[in-house]
Amino acid sequence: MYNLTRMRGDTKFTFRQVRKAARLLGLGDSATLAEIKNAYRELARIHHPDMGGDGADAGKFLEASFAYNVLLEYAKFYRIEFTEEAYLKRYPEEKLRRRFYADPIWGPGKSEPES
Repeated sequence: MYNLTRMRGDTKFTFRQVRKAARLLGLGDSATLAEIKNAYRELARIHHPDMGGDGADAGKFLEASFAYNVLLEYAKFYRIEFTEEAYLKRYPEEKLRRRFYADPIWGPGKSEPES
């Protein structure tokens, strides 16, 4: 269980806390903000004292809420790169398209102008 008093107002988390939060929400090594939100909503729906029915557990609901807040706070400080290298790493098909676009066999035969 999380030490709830330490987490209130504390924006610096240890790696162990971040990994524990991800595991508690059922996430792998990486996740999008939408996946974090959906995982939290699913747990909250199951364990919420007013909505969970037989599976309701206020303690687990609080843990899921704090895990969600840890991951959101951690994600706030994630650095997003706007470099061409980062873009090509994210979209490898664009790298291939650029490489073979002007090729007479693979591409349409004409180079696309750079913007």
